[in-house]
Amino acid sequence: MINLFKFLNNVLILGKVQKYTKIISYKCETMSLREESTDITTNTWEPLHQIEDHLYLGNWHSATDQQILATHKIRRVLTITDTPIPDWKRHTNIEYFHIKLNDMPEEDLLSHFEVTRNVIADGQTNGHNVLVHCHAGISRSSTVVTAYLMNKYDKPFVEALDMVRIKRPFISPNIGFRDQLRLYEEMGNQLNAKNKRYRRFVYDRMLADSNVEHYWTQLDKYFKRRDYIESLVKLDASSVGRQYQCLKCNQLICQEIHVIENLQLIDSYVNNNNDKVAKSCGNIYIEPQKWMLPLNIGDQHLNCQKCGQVLGAYNLSNGSKQLCNCLKHTDITGYQFMIEKNCFKII
Repeated sequence: MINLFKFLNNVLILGKVQKYTKIISYKCETMSLREESTDITTNTWEPLHQIEDHLYLGNWHSATDQQILATHKIRRVLTITDTPIPDWKRHTNIEYFHIKLNDMPEEDLLSHFEVTRNVIADGQTNGHNVLVHCHAGISRSSTVVTAYLMNKYDKPFVEALDMVRIKRPFISPNIGFRDQLRLYEEMGNQLNAKNKRYRRFVYDRMLADSNVEHYWTQLDKYFKRRDYIESLVKLDASSVGRQYQCLKCNQLICQEIHVIENLQLIDSYVNNNNDKVAKSCGNIYIEPQKWMLPLNIGDQHLNCQKCGQVLGAYNLSNGSKQLCNCLKHTDITGYQFMIEKNCFKII
């Protein structure tokens, strides 16, 4: 796989076109690798390809080469890389947009799909050619274009990916981005903060690898991201669920939608009629709440903001200390916020 990317990188950067009899490609339905005989032509390895009217997918070179941009009449450039296109390579008649993101499976590209959809859709609506690109035009940018087509045409992940691959055969979203596209499909091809798997995804991506030294910065970023995705949908009483209140003073602790559980394991046991799901500790883990701030690092107790009663505990030690080992909570890593079973009531 490493050799494949080195090969693609050399071809795309140096612009050399050679005839190869074998390449490795993905069979997206099974994620298995297969070998097939393919002739690589000049058209196959072009810096950019037109996916549909007013939508192009390409690499870094295609977004910075004046002749290419002029030839294809590009008016909008959407960059998904760790660094934006520098000012001295930009053109006055082109709009530039940048999503700061590395090509790593653990990156959260999913939460940017609403922004990228708007950038592309607005360009197409106004008859402007839009170029979506990353470094090689293989993983990040192809993920964004696939998500866009899923939303626009209400297509499942596999079909939308095939639509892109027909135009640009060597695209290959990394395995993390593929999982995010599948979750996007589960949510109806739109971001849905009511979906608990998506909420857990955001929680894990932003807080699973955090540490106590940077807790304030990390939680601030998390709250902003959560506020954003919740602003995209209407969270009414039916969607946020029941209230969890302090047993002593009735102060609101959180809503049911904030409760974290091991959804995959629970689904597995329920489907197999296994009673182990019921054998939980009775405590609940919840998403961090703004009322918890500022945290008292030396204490690590969660206290009710109204009556001061100890509600539970928290752990910011990057998962090195599990607060609970029951079935519902064993996979919760990073920041952990636990409310003890004898300290809350549900209404």
